[in-house]
Amino acid sequence: QDISDYEWMVLSRWLLIISPFYIGHTALTKIVQWNFPEYKHICCLAYSLAVLFHLMGVRVVLLYLLHCAIMYAVTMLQSKAAVWITSLTLLTTLNFKIPSLWTSYVLPHDEEDRDFYLLAYTIAFMQLRYTSFCLEKVNNSKLEQIKEKEEQKRKFDEKGRCDVIQPSVDGSSGRIDHDQLYMEKPHCDTAFSEERKTQKDNRKCSKTLCQYSFQDLVFYVFYLPLFFTGPVMTFNIFQKQIDTLLLPWTKERWKSVGSIFLRSVFWAFINQLLLHYIYFGAIQQNISVMNDIDMWTLAGVGYWSGQFFMTKYFVLFCYPACWARLEGIYPPPGPKCIAYIYTYSDMWKYIFVPLGGSHTGLHWQVLSSIACFMFVFYWHGSEYYIFLWTLFNFIGIALELIAKKITDLPELQRIQMDILGPAWIRRLYALCTVPLYLLSAITAFCFFGGSMVGYIFYNRVILQGNYVILIYYDIGCIIDVS
Repeated sequence: QDISDYEWMVLSRWLLIISPFYIGHTALTKIVQWNFPEYKHICCLAYSLAVLFHLMGVRVVLLYLLHCAIMYAVTMLQSKAAVWITSLTLLTTLNFKIPSLWTSYVLPHDEEDRDFYLLAYTIAFMQLRYTSFCLEKVNNSKLEQIKEKEEQKRKFDEKGRCDVIQPSVDGSSGRIDHDQLYMEKPHCDTAFSEERKTQKDNRKCSKTLCQYSFQDLVFYVFYLPLFFTGPVMTFNIFQKQIDTLLLPWTKERWKSVGSIFLRSVFWAFINQLLLHYIYFGAIQQNISVMNDIDMWTLAGVGYWSGQFFMTKYFVLFCYPACWARLEGIYPPPGPKCIAYIYTYSDMWKYIFVPLGGSHTGLHWQVLSSIACFMFVFYWHGSEYYIFLWTLFNFIGIALELIAKKITDLPELQRIQMDILGPAWIRRLYALCTVPLYLLSAITAFCFFGGSMVGYIFYNRVILQGNYVILIYYDIGCIIDVS
C-alpha cells in the first residue's frame, strides 16, 4: 500500500474511531430536542467534552480551552484588529519550531507523532472557528451599541413630542381645542409604550438564542460532528441553523443524507483501493523517477494526485457532515471537481469585505486579495511550497480580475457582439484561459507533492513540452467554457 499520504493514513483511521461517538451525539441531540430543548446546548457540550477527554486526554482539552479563553478575553476590547493579532499569534504555535515543541508537551507519550499531527490539525480548524465567533461577537457588540444609541435618541424624541403641549388653535376664535389636546397625549403614550415593549420582547428573544457567551463559544468550537475534520462553518450560519425549529424528516431529506453517506463510504473504499494499486504518491517522492517517466505517465501521476486529493477531502468533509445533517446542521458541500481546492472561502467575509471588497477600486481589491492569500498561506503552515501555491494562485486570480475589467469595457463589448459573435467569443476566452489553467494545474501539483514536484511539471510541460500538449489543454478549456 502507498503510505506516502500521511494525512489520509491518520485521519481515515480516526474517522473509524470517532464514528461510534458520532452516533451517540446524534442520539443525544434528538432525545434532548424532543424532551428538553432548553438544555440542548449544555447537554451536547458536556457530551463533546467528555468524548474529547476520553480520546485526546486532559492536557489536550485544557490546551483547547486555553485557546478559547484567551480569544474570548480579547473580545472584551471590542477590536477586530486585536482579535486578528491574537488569533494569528496562537496560530504561530503550529508554524514555528519552538512553540510547537512547547505544544508537544501535552503529548508526552506520542512516539510516532500521530497524536501531535491530530492536535495540530484540530487546532488549525479551531482557529478558524473561534476567530469567526470573536469577530461576530465584536460586530454584534458594536451593532448593539449603535441600536442602543438610536433607541435612546428616538425615545427622547418621542417623549419630547408627547410632553410638549402643541395646542391646536381655532383660527376664527383664537381659542385652544382642549378636547384634541387631551386626546392626543394618551394615544402617544400608549403607542410609545407598546412599541418599546415589542422591541424589548424581541431583544429578549434574540438574546435567549445567542448571548455570545463563553458557553456559546465552546459549544460552537467543540461541536463534535464537525470538530476533527470539518468542514468549517462560520458562526453566523451555524448559530442560525442550530437554533431553528426541527424540520420534518421527509423522504427527500432521508434520500439526501443517505446518498451523501453512501458516496462517502464508496469513495473511502475507492481511495484505499487506489493506494494499493496506483502508487502516484510514492512516485512523487522519488525525483529521479519523476524525471525519467514518459509524458503520459507524468500526466497520469498529476491527474490521479488531483483526483485523490478531491476524493480524500470529500470523505473527510462529507462523512462528518452527514451526522451534522441528521441534527439539522447543513455544512458547506465538499469539493466537486479535480480543479477545485477547498480554501475556506467563507472566511473571506472577515478579510476581503472589511478591507473594501468589490465595492472599492481595483487597487483595494488587489490589496484585499493579497491579505486573504497571506492568511491562507499562514494557516496552511508557512512552507515554501505553500508560498508558491498561494503566490501563483493570487497571480492567476489577479490576472483574471484585470482581464474581466478590460473585457467589460463598452467598446470591447460592442466589438465582441458585432464582429465575433457568441461562439467565437467562447473560443477566444478558452484560448486566453489556457495559461491560467496551466498555472493553476502546476501550482496544484506543487501543493500535492512539494516545490520540486511542481518544478518538474513546469520544466517538462512548459519548457520541454511541445505544441501537442498545448492543443490538449486548449481543447480541455474549450470544453469547460462551453
